[in-house]
Amino acid sequence: MELIKELKEAEKKSSQMVEQAKSDAAKRIEQARQGAEQATAAACTARRHAIDRAVTEAQQQAQAQADALRKDAARQREELQARVADRTDRSVKRVMEFLKQI
Repeated sequence: MELIKELKEAEKKSSQMVEQAKSDAAKRIEQARQGAEQATAAACTARRHAIDRAVTEAQQQAQAQADALRKDAARQREELQARVADRTDRSVKRVMEFLKQI
């Protein structure tokens, strides 16, 4: 009788241990899932920040290139206008000299 009682007690403890192990495993699985979700969210945030920084840097570089191109175009335009003005003056003088000869 005592042996049966001990067996039932052992079986009860065994069942409790199994239930406790299941409960602990479920808690650990949930913690791992939450940790993975947090890590994924942190990675997404970091990726968004990296993309934003890259876009900002690209915009700044593009703006700098556009400014450099505008300055170069203005310089070329001024050089061309100077050459054209000189040629125009010479052409006007030639025409005036020709008209005076007529």
